Amino acid sequence: MEEAGQVVMWDNILFFPGVIAHELAHILACLVTGTKITGIKLWGLREAYVKHEEPGSIPMFIIAVAPFLFNTVLAVSALYLGHVFLKSHQSFEVVLVSYWLSASLAYHAFPSLDDVNNAYQVLTKNWFSSMLGRKGFLNAVLSWLLFVPVFLPLLALIGLMYVFSQIDKLGLVWFILLFLVTARIVGL
Repeated sequence: MEEAGQVVMWDNILFFPGVIAHELAHILACLVTGTKITGIKLWGLREAYVKHEEPGSIPMFIIAVAPFLFNTVLAVSALYLGHVFLKSHQSFEVVLVSYWLSASLAYHAFPSLDDVNNAYQVLTKNWFSSMLGRKGFLNAVLSWLLFVPVFLPLLALIGLMYVFSQIDKLGLVWFILLFLVTARIVGL
């Protein structure tokens, strides 16, 4: 099913709550960081997005990684409820909906390629350019080296985010891991 060169994202249909939560995480991060939102599309067959003004480096990084944290917390919560419902002998439909909701949230926890690119631009080009403009090349390099203990782990995280954004269906693997850990904690 294609229209004007855009493919319908079947995972957006099947796991629509995860898409909505992913975009809500961006909205919450924008509100927390004081970043003005210029456009919102919480769900669609082909795309969903939150457009915003370009914030500073730290707010942009927070906005980019917010869905991973937000969706993962919600996924674990829905998963835990599913386990509780299962142990308390709730109806099969209630348990199934809880697990489906958790899978949906976990599936869309991983950042999009745009999120990864935004985080990378913030930590490399934007930050270094601003340091260069304010302090000159030598001071910018020295500042970069001084902050290596902070930036290397963040760059490693961005590298992992990039890999995750390129692996199709990684969210299902994430859900399975969350399911197993939560089941073990709950005692199933």
